[in-house]
Amino acid sequence: MVDSLPLTRLDARLENSAVFTSKLINVIVSRNAFDVGDRCLLYGLPAMMNHSCGAKQTTAHILAKLGDAMLVRAERDINAGEELFHSYFPVSGSVRTRRSRSAAMDFECACERCSFECRLQGTAAAAVTTAASDEFATRLQPKLLGLGSLDSSALRTDDVESADRHWALLQDIQQTLRSVSVYYDPNWADKEVGWYLHLVLPLSTAGLWCCHVCYKSRGTEYDRASLLTVRCELLFQVVLAWEHTDLHGYDHLKNIHLLLANLNELDSCSANDLMAWKCTLRNTLAIAMEKSEHHKLDGDRWEVVDIRDLIASTTERCELAYCRRFGVDRHFLGLGTSCSRAAGLLQTLKL
Repeated sequence: MVDSLPLTRLDARLENSAVFTSKLINVIVSRNAFDVGDRCLLYGLPAMMNHSCGAKQTTAHILAKLGDAMLVRAERDINAGEELFHSYFPVSGSVRTRRSRSAAMDFECACERCSFECRLQGTAAAAVTTAASDEFATRLQPKLLGLGSLDSSALRTDDVESADRHWALLQDIQQTLRSVSVYYDPNWADKEVGWYLHLVLPLSTAGLWCCHVCYKSRGTEYDRASLLTVRCELLFQVVLAWEHTDLHGYDHLKNIHLLLANLNELDSCSANDLMAWKCTLRNTLAIAMEKSEHHKLDGDRWEVVDIRDLIASTTERCELAYCRRFGVDRHFLGLGTSCSRAAGLLQTLKL
């Protein structure tokens, strides 16, 4: 960590070489500046913060109305003496992908998340995630793209044939994802489970799109509870993946809000549908429920607390993420009411 600049030595070097001055300025800007629209801005103290792909505790905001001042906010409680991190670049993808980004900035990231993924190399868990990613890239993704537009506005409610094809693809995606869940280590910390799930995030996202297509086609034979159950399975995994990589980013906020809405909709299903939900819970939420407080494991039998307890837990997590991200309180946010501001707040991140 840099505490101060060697001004005397630096000034002498600047006086002796105009070429060195130009190179030095380029290095300083490229390594420390923040992209703001079409401009590059350099901030003193924030530039001293190191990068992390997973365990960051801060989010930086540019306040245009205050002369482009930067506000750095804590994402969680911070211990005395704890080093602060933030992200220099997008933290999606594998450690190999992320390290190619850090290499472009002349360093090799060795944060907690990258170190965890490096320790996975050579294990069955690493092999199965690699196989799943290859399966998605070579077979499942081309198949998805071959089914038509990925534009939600282009979907038709009467296109049963398209829904059937997406449903069949969804079964393949679920089977691949469940092969990954078999190899996770129950001794991993919550954040390590999230990082593990992030390795197959494109699969979960593709599965959610298939669910969306099927759900839009009201004429299909797929019952409402079955689709909601599958969507909740996928959303739980996506939420866990983003929760420990970009807690206050758009993707996490969108998906945890969508998860809450789906759980509430599932709660409104008939008693028979809810029984189907409980019967399939073991398979559909294996990782998510293993790390949830709302389960009891007795041998091979799962006893799941009422879905409303799960809704309460998800509501609390959603409120915490939104309130910290936008600086509002839970009453202003109004989750679960007709005056909820969650969707409006989320939209401001896309402006």
